[in-house]
Order: sequence, then C-alpha cells, then structure tokens
Amino acid sequence: MPNLRVLDNCGWDGRILAVGLDDLVQSFIVVTRRFNVLVDTMVNQETALELVDLARQAGPGRELLAVNTHADWDHFWGNQIFAAPILAHRLAAERALDLRAREDLREHAAREPERYAGVRLTPPNVLFDERLTVDGGDLTLELLRTPGHTIDHIAVYLPEVGLLLAGDAAEEPFPLVGDRGCLTALRASLRAMRDLRPRHALYCHAPVETGPALLDRNLRHFDEMERRCRSGLDFSLLEATGGRTDLPGFYAESHARALELMRRLIR
Repeated sequence: MPNLRVLDNCGWDGRILAVGLDDLVQSFIVVTRRFNVLVDTMVNQETALELVDLARQAGPGRELLAVNTHADWDHFWGNQIFAAPILAHRLAAERALDLRAREDLREHAAREPERYAGVRLTPPNVLFDERLTVDGGDLTLELLRTPGHTIDHIAVYLPEVGLLLAGDAAEEPFPLVGDRGCLTALRASLRAMRDLRPRHALYCHAPVETGPALLDRNLRHFDEMERRCRSGLDFSLLEATGGRTDLPGFYAESHARALELMRRLIR
C-alpha cells in the first residue's frame, strides 16, 4: 500500500517538495514555471502515481518530467507509468534491464508480491553522459554525473536557490559503495558536490534536516578509512617481511588476500 507523505520543509525553497515512503526512501518534486520534475519515481506503479498526484496538486497544469538519479530499484521502479521523458545517465538505461535488476525484481516480487509483482522494468529514455541542464523558466536543474555509489549515479543542483539533491551519493551515516574501484569515484563526487557550496542539501536516505554538513561527514569517513587502510597496509608489510628486502618472498596466499582487500578500498 502506498504511504507517501510530504516531509516538513526545513527552510529550503518551497517549490521543492521532499516526499517520503515510510522509512524506505525519499523522492523529490521540483515545481518550476514550465515543468513538474519528479526526481526518482519510487518503488512501483502505485507509489509513482501517488507522486504524480502530489506534483499536480503542487503545480497544476505543468508538463511532467521525471529524473532517475540511478537505476537502483527504490529509485526507478515507478518508471513504467510515465509517457513523459525520463532523464538519466546513459548507463542507467543499461543497469535498468541488466541481470542484476531482473534478479532483484524476482526476489522482491517473491517476497512481497502485493507491492512488486506488477512492476515492469522500464529504463529512462532521455540519456546523457556528463551533464544535462533543464531550464524550468524560473528554476534551473543541473544534472551532474556523480558516480561511486553506482556507476550511473547523478545528482541535481538548483543554482538559483542553492539546493542540492544528492540522491544516494551521500547518505546517513555514509553511502554504500558499489563495485570494486568505486570508492575513488565516490570521494571525487562528494568533493564535487561539496564544492558547489549548497545552502541546502536533500538526500534519499537521510533526514531532511540533515543539511549540507553530511557531505563533509561522508568525506571525513572515507578519508579516515583510507588512512587506516594505508596504515594497516604499511604495518602488515613491515610485520610480514620482518625487515627483509625480498618482498616477493612473503606473499603467502592469505596475506595476499588481505592486501588485495586494502587495495580495493584505496584504489
């Protein structure tokens, strides 16, 4: 059963609505002079339709646009109801239909058929690579590639009001990192979002009152992770070699696995 609610505005521009689905995820409605823009389409057709109704109440008579911040299930499974353009990174269209997405849907539908059995995987249909700008007449939406959490992730920045919609590129307490090697990309994305110096920041998995300070907290978390990994790597090298200079001689299988894990984190 859909259970969307418009969350309390904590001081940001009133044309942006934060909409929560229980404690699962948050999507956003941006009401511009030209468009109602839905940033993420929730988890199924029912929640997407409820999101559209909220948008039409907030901005009657406007054309509808949708944005997928990335193709994780809780951000795009409502796509199937839209005849409107759905904007996303080019890789999101691939991820939306890949094997992992199909397996994810099978598992969700088996576990909660009343909520997910009717979902049809529907990829976004207006694609870009690095950056796309939507001119809403009074508000501009800058869609910016921010990989790391996933390879297809984007964030949305509204320069006129200094508001960042960070998606899952920042989370409370910290974002999940996807595939091997993604941590470097995620840290760069966090720095890029922080360097925008937003006055307000909203996230899909953090309370609306959290604010831009979460970007710095996430960065400090990963910086400390790298520091500890490098420290552990240095210590393990010293301990394993016993001061020897024949480094190839100490690469036992178990130790090599530990080193590889550390390298993945700091790659």
